[in-house]
Amino acid sequence: MIKVEFEIHVIENNNLVIIQEADLLNNFEAHLETLRQANVLEGAINIIDDDIVKISVTDELWYAINNFCFLSIHSVSEGHEACFLYKFFSSDDHVVFIPIANLIRIFGEHQSPLTVFKNDILPKLFNCGGRFIEMLERAGITSSINLQAMLSFMEKARHALVKQNIL
Repeated sequence: MIKVEFEIHVIENNNLVIIQEADLLNNFEAHLETLRQANVLEGAINIIDDDIVKISVTDELWYAINNFCFLSIHSVSEGHEACFLYKFFSSDDHVVFIPIANLIRIFGEHQSPLTVFKNDILPKLFNCGGRFIEMLERAGITSSINLQAMLSFMEKARHALVKQNIL
């Protein structure tokens, strides 16, 4: 079963702390101050298959959500591009989405290739981005991130999913 989840990476006492999405949601108040003090929210978007991370996009999360979770949907579901290339903001890595009929092949540098049904992966990418935005709003840290831009990317993705009868 495919899942798409985010995680947040923060430095506490000179140590990297990885806050998994489930832990963040279950212990939100415990992480709230850490989130609010972060200058930049870095982390990862993980595509997980049978509890194994197959694709991990470690990047600045505002960029990953806008592009990996939302723009990828708009590009591959509406047939705008033969493929979608996600270029990492904070490194020279990349991940490629190639639509093939009702499938999408996802691969990149240092990533295990993954082929999934379009109707399965695209809503999960969309929902992951939506949960991240909800977390930002709940934490009250929307001023440091251009929330309006994120919502615009999200709306384009929603429109593409509705048009394809996926959402």
